[in-house]
Amino acid sequence: MQLLDFGGIALPDRMAAYEIPASAAVSRVAVAGGRVGSYVLGTKHETRKYTASGLFLRSQAYPYDADRVIDQLRRMIGVTSTLRQKMRDGSIRCCEAILISCKAEHDNQSAASLAQPIAFEFESDEFWREETPQIRVLTNALESSCANVGNEQCINIKIEVSSQITRPLIILNARNGYALTYDAAKAVGQTLIIDGFASTVTVNGANAYGNMTIPDSQIELMKFESGWNKLQFNQPVTGAIKYNHTWL
Repeated sequence: MQLLDFGGIALPDRMAAYEIPASAAVSRVAVAGGRVGSYVLGTKHETRKYTASGLFLRSQAYPYDADRVIDQLRRMIGVTSTLRQKMRDGSIRCCEAILISCKAEHDNQSAASLAQPIAFEFESDEFWREETPQIRVLTNALESSCANVGNEQCINIKIEVSSQITRPLIILNARNGYALTYDAAKAVGQTLIIDGFASTVTVNGANAYGNMTIPDSQIELMKFESGWNKLQFNQPVTGAIKYNHTWL
């Protein structure tokens, strides 16, 4: 595995060490006014801290190039952006994270060498997801089977409905009982988008969350378990389901 970049800024191509914890380690009540990944700050939630250390290599032609990259990363401290890692099989996994620490060892040794040691610390409340989403096309469908090959629950789910809605649309995941109801009319050609990751419901881009209801015991709009999930509709639906395999 190799951490690739954060916010599009390349991390060292040779990481000396990094830690990807296998459990949610930090519980906090954050200050209101922002969000980390898919959670609104001000609510109690679990986060994970990812630490990494490695070397930026300066080129002889451009001796300050590594320092410029480090400056770019320092500017990202406190910013939520996409952290990507490359797996041994070549696949890419990513998550939304905050860079909370960026420490470069500027001393006599690093100044005289082409190698610049640096250590990072990221924090995230989102599990790792595949970079390119899975897509299940719906054509007058009453159900759709969706496999999450990852080892963790997935909320990176987007349900798009382009068919007409004349009566309440009920969507149920038969695997875990997650359900939602969209109770408003919608014409053919208008696109209803239920975005579980962003927790938004829109029709042609306009907010339609007020037309959506979910059970009181349910936090997310929709969730897929690891393995097979079956979405069932109470009426024929045309559109698409987009989701990402998810890992701890």
